[in-house]
This record gives sequence, structure tokens and C-alpha cells, in this order.
Amino acid sequence: RSAWTTRGEGLVPIDESERRDLAAVADEMAREGLRALAIACRVVDDRPEDPIDVEQDLVYLGLVGLSDELRTEVPGSVAGAARAGVRTVMVTGDHLTTAQSVASAAGIDGGAMHGSALRAVDTSEFASEVGQYGVYARIDPVDKVKIVDAWRASGSTVAMTGDGVNDAPALKSADIGVAMGSGTDVSRESAALILTDDNYATIVKAIEEGRRIFHNLRNVVHYLLSANASEVLYMIIGFVFFGYLGEPLIAVQLLWINLLSDALPALALGMDLPSRDLMQDAPGSGRDILSPRNIAVLLAQGATLAVASVLVLIGGHHVLALEYPEVRTAVFTTLVLAQLLHAINVRADGPKLTWPRPPLLAAIAGSTALQLLIVFTTVGNATFKTVPLSPAATALALGASVLSMGAVRLLTKTLRKGV
Repeated sequence: RSAWTTRGEGLVPIDESERRDLAAVADEMAREGLRALAIACRVVDDRPEDPIDVEQDLVYLGLVGLSDELRTEVPGSVAGAARAGVRTVMVTGDHLTTAQSVASAAGIDGGAMHGSALRAVDTSEFASEVGQYGVYARIDPVDKVKIVDAWRASGSTVAMTGDGVNDAPALKSADIGVAMGSGTDVSRESAALILTDDNYATIVKAIEEGRRIFHNLRNVVHYLLSANASEVLYMIIGFVFFGYLGEPLIAVQLLWINLLSDALPALALGMDLPSRDLMQDAPGSGRDILSPRNIAVLLAQGATLAVASVLVLIGGHHVLALEYPEVRTAVFTTLVLAQLLHAINVRADGPKLTWPRPPLLAAIAGSTALQLLIVFTTVGNATFKTVPLSPAATALALGASVLSMGAVRLLTKTLRKGV
């Protein structure tokens, strides 16, 4: 504690009024986001046995303000995390006013709590009000564990960042402990993840990339299940109602459909960029791919593609009076083309049908070209038991495929209303 200050060439005592003025200056520096440090000294004749004895009757020399500027990407990253349903909370040992100023610049909302107030509140009571605070200042290491436990008790999934030895208990207590790459060995060993560049923006980017990967996997599963459902349903309908005409499709044609329409589009969907901003989704959404409602949607989509193929069978045989090998080839082609176009519907899971990206377009174009080789070359005819399609049969298959795409789109929007 300082008892003296310099004035002119001599020492004069510090009175309470001057202490209040200096404290006001320190608060003003803190409001500007500066870390205010008071500099003081004391001249002693001999080294004291207890260093604490020296920290009395100090001579106040002045205040120093340290500026630790925010990284330019932090406000945008905090806002991006908020859009994704992730709330950012600041826990620091700095002065409360400094912490509030930095939090305001970063876009962190919520009230501020001093460490002394945190230590005075009961743990169970704190858990019920923890959501009111976005800033915790003058925090001790044990307080960090209390904060993490309170957020978890409130039903939140907590990720905690830290770099020091004292952060290890909180990193261990959090659902996801994130250690700084430049931090201590103890913190890195206690964490589930290590942030090699020490940049909060990287966490937000990782959330975005994780959502993209999960979204794409969901689309792949959706596409494969609905496409294969169409084949199963068509084979059942074909055998039950039109078996007298012959096999609905032969084994090698079914294998070709699975190889052609499943492989390339599924790979393209797996590496796709989303058609909408996934960061606006609530955390944990979209994980119900096998829920009863979604299974019903998948089956309805598969049934629509199967019905399109059945209509080609009926139209080719009863309307165009084609020979059955050509009818079966037209159905075979319809199933392939309808499934390829269905990939566009699967990708556009939002309200708007967006134009596919180059990988998916290339997959659709390449698969279509291979199907045409199967239908219109002698080698393909001999291997897959197909025949060249007449212009009328080609138009029938192409028209049914395009109409099935529109029907699936309309049906899906109807079924998903209110989700």
C-alpha cells in the first residue's frame, strides 16, 4: 500500500482525496480497455527477512496503462458463433471495468460478475442465474470450475479454453476442453482439443466445417436411402402387377443403377458446399435422419420415383405399343435419370432450389453419358440386355424423370411443413 507520493523534490503523504482521484483515473483507463498498473517503490537499508514487510509505506510513482488490442477477426467470430447458437463468455483475471470494455468491443453480451460476488453465491443458486452473465472478472482458478459446472448444470454443453496450469481443472470439467497450442503441457494434456494457432476464430470455423461435413453426410444417407427405396418399390410393383410381361429389371441392370446413380452423385454430395447458411441452424438440429417422420419422407420420395418408372412402363407398353425389351430399357433409363435429378432435390434442402455446384453437375453429366453408352452402343446392349430407344421412348423416359423431380420437390415441401 502506498503512503507517499512525490511532489516537487520531496515526499508528501497521500490523503484519501488523492486516493479517490487516482482510483478514478484508473477506472477511466479501464473503461478504455487498458490494464491499469500502479507503480510504487520503497528504499530500504537492508534486505528484510519477510518481503511482505517491504510492501508497506510505498512511494507512489504513477499509473501505466497497457493496451492489448482485440484481433480484428474476434467481433465477427463472436457474432458468427452467436448465429450458430453458441454463446461466448469471457472469464478473466483482469479488472472488472477493463473486462467489460473488452467484452463490449468483442460483441459479448450479458452482465458482468466480479470474482468476489461469484465466491459469495451458492453453487446451486448460481446455476439458476448463470445465463445472465457474459463476463467474469478477477476470477481465481477454482472459480473457473464453478462457472463451468454451473453452465453444465443449467443444461448447456460447455467448451472451455485455457492455456495455464491453473486452467487444467476447468478444462477437465468442461464437456470440451480446448487448450492453446502455446500453453502449458498440463493444460494440453487436460484438454480434448488443442488450438494450434491460439485463435478463437478457428473454433468458429471448425464449428462451421463440422456442420458442413455432418450436413453432407446427412444428404448422402438421405439420397442413398430414398434412391434405393425407389428401386425396391418398383421391383415389387413390377413383379406383382406387371410380372406377366417379364422381369421388371434384370440383375445386371440393378447392379448398374446402384453403381452409377449411387456412387458418383453420393461422392459429389459428400464434398459439396451447403446451399444455405448452416450457422443459422440451432445446435444439434438435423440429427433425426432416421426419425419416423423422415423415414416417411424418404419412402414417399422413393415411391414417387418408382411411380414415375411404372408410368413409363404403362405408357411404353399400352400407349406407345413398344416391344417389352425397349419398354424395360426405357424404365431402366428413367430410374437412372430420375435418381440423378433427385440428387439436386436432396442438396437443396431449403425453401429454394439452388443451382448445383460443379462436382454434382459433373457427376450427373458423367453418369448420364455412361447410361447413354449402355443404351445406344452394341457393347452396352449385349452386356446389359438393353436396346436402343426410339425418339418417342427417349422422350417418355426423359419427361418422366424431369416430372418426378418436380413431384418430389412439391411432395417434400408439403410433408415438411411445420417441421
